[in-house]
Amino acid sequence: MTTYYSCSSGTTNSSADIWGGSVPYLISVESKYDYLSPDYSRTVTLDRTQMIALLNATYDDDGTEPINFSTDPANWVNVGSILSSGSVDRMKIVITRKDGRVLTYTPKGYYFTSVIAPKAGISLRSPAFTMTYNTAVQTWTFAIRGYGHGVGMSQWGAYYYAAKDGMNYSQILAHYFPGTSLKPLS
Repeated sequence: MTTYYSCSSGTTNSSADIWGGSVPYLISVESKYDYLSPDYSRTVTLDRTQMIALLNATYDDDGTEPINFSTDPANWVNVGSILSSGSVDRMKIVITRKDGRVLTYTPKGYYFTSVIAPKAGISLRSPAFTMTYNTAVQTWTFAIRGYGHGVGMSQWGAYYYAAKDGMNYSQILAHYFPGTSLKPLS
């Protein structure tokens, strides 16, 4: 499996951290030039209405288990843990149902950005982000680095390794897929 994406946050992610399956050559490595990519950073701010839509799209998509949104919004969505690569490992989502049940969900950061947010039409682009909540205006701001899952080869990183360090394709592939080698097809 040879995976790639637009650009990393400066460090790639391992397949085990993002997808749960360990592949020996899909490990975290430095991708030092990705900050030069035009896709490197983006900020997305969600207001209360957008966050409610995001939570309803996943946790009450059919309307059968209504969520009580009168609780403190600062507790609804938070970053739970971060990987050594800087990507979000787990989110912490606390849902209070109208019947009083309090449920805590801890989806992977990649699942949050690739499945949960898009259900509400929100593009967060990468699991490498920080999130802040502004109590005064009830907004959640995501400062996103990178574009894509971050596993394997960064396309912008490969471009800049060639342009700035003079690396050829085999050196670039060896960097992003350590322990592999190129061989002719027989």
